[in-house]
Amino acid sequence: MKRTAPIKYITKGEYLDADASGRWYAFVEREDRVHDGQKLGEIRDLFGNVLHEYYAKYDGVVLMVLATLAIKKGNPLLAYGC
Repeated sequence: MKRTAPIKYITKGEYLDADASGRWYAFVEREDRVHDGQKLGEIRDLFGNVLHEYYAKYDGVVLMVLATLAIKKGNPLLAYGC
């Protein structure tokens, strides 16, 4: 198998867990580039009220995003790194 791009290593990672139970709305997808301060997603209650918002702490790339709507407090939501 021939590589077309150089290997890049992730040396710093950020793992986000749900701070509340509700509905998870991700604003990024796997492999998206994110920038410091960019909104990554939010948890809302059943009435659409925002319970918690998540922002990138540094520039990086999205490694994993939870794809389900329903979320319980403490469950993993998203991981990104640089």
